[in-house]
Amino acid sequence: MVRPRILVVDDEEPIRQAVCRWFGMKGFDTDEATDGLNALEKCAQASYDVITMDIEMPGLGGAEIIPILKEKYPEVIIVVLTGYAGSSRETWRAHVDGVFRKPFPLKNLEVEIRLLLDKTNG
Repeated sequence: MVRPRILVVDDEEPIRQAVCRWFGMKGFDTDEATDGLNALEKCAQASYDVITMDIEMPGLGGAEIIPILKEKYPEVIIVVLTGYAGSSRETWRAHVDGVFRKPFPLKNLEVEIRLLLDKTNG
């Protein structure tokens, strides 16, 4: 069975490490990026099944990069992990498959991502 690949994009190292550690223990191949530009570079080098994305980051943040990623890689599942309480009319929302407000239980994120993968692959 092929291990799903997840890219964790967040400027906060402890969050990246926690999410990568959790999903690594749950059978995923994990990679991490520190901002939107770094995520674009990673996606050009490897393919991912899932990208978790913070919205507010220095440099190129999630709000700017999500539409670009979805245009270049329409099959990728994007789940936003954010502490940002922005408007429901944010333009990036049309391009994502889920939104989790920080803090959140990693188990809940895993369940949602597995459901999205099953829906995509089934």
